[in-house]
Order: sequence, then structure tokens, then C-alpha cells
Amino acid sequence: PPTQESKDMIETADQLRTIITKYTSSNESVEIWVMPEAIIRLGGTPLVITGFNMAMQSEGVATIDAEGLSSILVSRSERVELHSLVLQNGRGTVSVEPGTTAGGVRVDHGVLRMANCTISNCTATSPGSGKSQQGVFDTGGGLLVESGLLILSSSVVEYCKASTAVGAGGGLCVGPNGRAIVTGCSLRNNEGTASGLVGGALFSDGGIVALSHCTIAGSLASSESGLGAGGLCVLGGLTTFVHVKVASCNASATSGNSVAGGVSLQAQAHVTFKLSLIVTCSAAASTHAAG
Repeated sequence: PPTQESKDMIETADQLRTIITKYTSSNESVEIWVMPEAIIRLGGTPLVITGFNMAMQSEGVATIDAEGLSSILVSRSERVELHSLVLQNGRGTVSVEPGTTAGGVRVDHGVLRMANCTISNCTATSPGSGKSQQGVFDTGGGLLVESGLLILSSSVVEYCKASTAVGAGGGLCVGPNGRAIVTGCSLRNNEGTASGLVGGALFSDGGIVALSHCTIAGSLASSESGLGAGGLCVLGGLTTFVHVKVASCNASATSGNSVAGGVSLQAQAHVTFKLSLIVTCSAAASTHAAG
């Protein structure tokens, strides 16, 4: 059974870091309760979960605020769960591994489950000093699944931004070794900027992505010369859309190739659409593109 930390609910970053330090590399399971409406300010250092299983939750809604000084959380354990939390103001500018970074949450290993959470106002910037397996600089404004599995349900990813040379996902980026199951979520008002491949809400760099009963809206992709979409860009791998609505997503391009408004599917992508809708999206290109 998990260890409950503690009998009293935590409400500060110091309390949370004490628990994480205590259980790191212990291979134990820990349950952490955060006081409702608490605001935990990270003060410039992200939370790194490794070597133990953790479930962190609030009976109301608690906030973890990176204050624009660091990313929020790096998940490297077999099982991490987050419930009823707001994760905000993350900033990823220095890569955990060269060339790939996350503004809010990064999954490097294991399974991260997030339910009834909000990821908001996070920014990731990578200069492209390193490359993923397909030569793309995976950068996720809200979340990056570099390896492992993200299970995101009944959650919101909003006002997040990603910027890199090639391979930006404003809300969510899934790398070649990553998997994401996204159910009942809203990805809205996110933005991706890249010289090449970019997705305003989501970019998949050859991973496995399943979206169901989701809304993707109000996102923007900006590209100097390459392919992408205001909503979702799928470079490769396997992607499934079931009851997904992509709406009011837009693109801008200064030169070169096309940037779609809603969804861009590249040659290596294997995609299934079921009962899904793409509406009121606007494309941009100097050559050709479709909304």
C-alpha cells in the first residue's frame, strides 16, 4: 500500500521537496495531498520524480506555479499520478537532454497519469542544439512525452507556447519513443513557432497518439519555411482521432512550404479519423495549403 504523506496536507514547496527527496530512489509508493487552493511556488527548480511511485492530488484545486523561472515537473518513475492540480507559468529554456525541452511537464520514463488538471501559460524554447531520432528538435510548450506514456483525461492545456528550429508542439509534443492517450480534454489557445515542422496545439514526431472526445481550438502555428498546422502536425507514427473537434486554428508562413490551418499529415503518418470534425481553420502559404 502507498505511504500517505502526510497526515496534514502540504501547502509549500519546501514541504513537497522534502517528501520527494526522502523517497527518491526508494522504489516505494507515496500519496501526497495538497491543501485546496494552495499555491506552491517552485522558485526556479522543477520537481523531478525518479525512483519512486507518486500520486499527488488535491481535494479542491491546488496550484503549482513555476513563476516563469523553470519547467514544472519531470517524470522519470514507473508510475506518477496528478489529480486536480493547476500547473502554470512553466518555462523550459535549458534542455534536460540536448535539443529537446518542455515548458510545463516532461515524461522521460514510465507512465504519467493526469486527471482534472490544467496546464497553463507554459513556454518552451529550444535552439535546436540536439536532434531526436528523426532529426527533429522535440519541443513541447505544455507537455513533452520524450519516452514513456502520458494518460491525460478531463484536463485543459491552454496558452502554452513552443519555439524551436524544427518540431514544435505548442500544447503537446510526442517524441518517437513516446505515447499519449488524451481523453475528454481541451487544448486551446496554444502556439507553436518553428522554421520547419510545427503544430500549434500538438506535434507528433513519430510517436503513438490517441485522442478521443477532445476539442482543439484557437491555436496558431507560425513557420518561416516548413510544413505544419495551426492545430495538429503529425510527422509519423500512429495517430487516432475519435470524436475530436478541431476548430478556429490558424497558420502563418513567411515563405516556402505550406502550413495548414487544422491538421497536417506528413508522408510517414498513419492516421485514423472517426466521427471527427475540422471547421473554421485558416491556412497560410506562399505555394499551396488547405484549411
